Amino acid sequence: MKITKAKLIHYRNYIEEELEFPSQLEFILGRNAQGKTNLLEAIYLACIGKAFRARTNREAFYERKEAFHVELFFLEGNREYHFIYTHKDKKPQLSVNRLPIERRSELFGLFPMVLFSPEHMRMVREGPAYRRTFFDREISLVSRTYFHELVRYQKLLRSRNILLKENYDPFQMDVYEEKMASYAKGIFEKRQSFVQRLEEKSAEIHSFLSGGKEELRLSYRSSLQGVDDLRKRFKNDREKDKSLGYTSFGPQSDDMQIEIDGKDARRYASQGQARIASLSIFFGLIPFIEEEVEKKPIILLDDVFSELDRFRRHQLLDLLQNHQILLTSTDLDGLDLSQLGEYHTTNIEEGRKLQDEQ
Repeated sequence: MKITKAKLIHYRNYIEEELEFPSQLEFILGRNAQGKTNLLEAIYLACIGKAFRARTNREAFYERKEAFHVELFFLEGNREYHFIYTHKDKKPQLSVNRLPIERRSELFGLFPMVLFSPEHMRMVREGPAYRRTFFDREISLVSRTYFHELVRYQKLLRSRNILLKENYDPFQMDVYEEKMASYAKGIFEKRQSFVQRLEEKSAEIHSFLSGGKEELRLSYRSSLQGVDDLRKRFKNDREKDKSLGYTSFGPQSDDMQIEIDGKDARRYASQGQARIASLSIFFGLIPFIEEEVEKKPIILLDDVFSELDRFRRHQLLDLLQNHQILLTSTDLDGLDLSQLGEYHTTNIEEGRKLQDEQ
């Protein structure tokens, strides 16, 4: 999969701009706060159907006076794709090759991408909710079944929590818990498989980036492990949950344990170790996605170089050399350009393309 062109109209700080990406290695250069990340965000819309820096698209875009318009052009083999994301009357409108996209889940797997930004360095340090969001997003992008099971479970979970706090009805609770048990089992199994496969890939990458000096381990932590009858467990927990005011058992409390050389990375990893571990986990997604959707994902790297020395910068590019890479940076200092082969640069200033260079 490759992106060849982007047209942005009234998107974030872009008034109207057209950018081309002719190379497998694309550098997006410019000072901070000029629109480099905005460009990657616009491209990522085709992957997930929403902005990655906001909780909702309404929060990100729809309160603006000017209607935004994003057009992206992709190439997979000899097949071209024309993606459009715009909005009318504060409602999103999406299409691919002129065919409307009614639900954003229809995009999942169509334009696979792996995005890494400074915010994702929080993978190691943040609490469980951050890692749950990570694997829910990434599994959903290759499995629409998982996405729909997750949405249905979350709706039932909210309904059960309401019953726990007000108008408790044991018969209605029976109905909710029977369905919750079914969806929870599917969610648990897919998450467990995902983390096991991710660990294998990420451990190899971490060994490569650390020069074989460190071992990365990932493990899935869930209250569902070892529980045979989920419905019975929900029922047995009712009195406890009524006093708590929420459902204590279920995949909503899952986590992914990250260890470096046998130690909990959240507690003991240095800043440098946490950075390499986060990179390894996200790049471990690449072979996972390729196996699931049988396409090479586009790699979007936002300001990754600022935290890496020269050796690791070249290591990173070597690792990803068989994929199209769009990488934002303030400059190309610290790179031996003679080793890069073919590459293309685009310079951005205040949401405008200044020049293209080959």
